[in-house]
Amino acid sequence: MLGAFEIFRIRFGGRPLLLCLCAFAFLLLVRRVSPRRFSTRHWSALAVLVAATAALGALVAYPSVAIWYASDPHFFDNAEPVIPAVGWLFHAGRPVYHSLDSPERYAHIYGPFAFIAHGWALGLLGPGIRVSKGLGVTAGLASIVLVYLLARRVGLALRAHPR
Repeated sequence: MLGAFEIFRIRFGGRPLLLCLCAFAFLLLVRRVSPRRFSTRHWSALAVLVAATAALGALVAYPSVAIWYASDPHFFDNAEPVIPAVGWLFHAGRPVYHSLDSPERYAHIYGPFAFIAHGWALGLLGPGIRVSKGLGVTAGLASIVLVYLLARRVGLALRAHPR
């Protein structure tokens, strides 16, 4: 099953436009080969059903994969251990970014908060892969809740003050 997820991630995960275009092409194909012609109202209902089903699938899949990922004691990417390693160095009082002529210089593409948060978590709970992965998964799952709360707040505001 992990192999199937990896193939999907490589082919479609980093290409949301391609994924949406494939879904759109699939809906057009279904519309063309459907035994009876749907009205616009029927297609709107079908689009809502497809969007709701995809959203529900994502809301089930994302936490499931995140929890499975956190429970596995391995890093899956070669660059993944950089964040907790530099975070631990930050916790130990070392700089996150070195000067250009420093012999300890290393390169990474992440901003400082990723390292600071890991430094705090690793310092508080102890250094380890599970702590590092747990922090990332907790942030990912919290983002779902925060996005819901923000979307709900905007939706309520729009209903209260329609234009």
